[in-house]
Amino acid sequence: MYAVKAIYDGASFKPMQPVDVEGQYEVVITFLEPISAPVKKNPRLLLEPVLGKPVSIGEFDGIIVATALVENMTIITADENIQKYDVSWIW
Repeated sequence: MYAVKAIYDGASFKPMQPVDVEGQYEVVITFLEPISAPVKKNPRLLLEPVLGKPVSIGEFDGIIVATALVENMTIITADENIQKYDVSWIW
């Protein structure tokens, strides 16, 4: 058995992670809960729940900062845009 998270938009299912299977499979779909906010690769959607406030940051910087915050990591950077967030960094 192989479990994959996906988003159902009313017409089709979009996996939220790569699916490494070949051929056809019978599947069972369980609806867990409705999504109240749009699901996008948007750094604000990654950071706002973590920081608890609105943010303005580029896509890749947002992914880096959100990952460092959630995983309790230190970022090595000279980028002032990243340094202004409450994240551990060194340079």
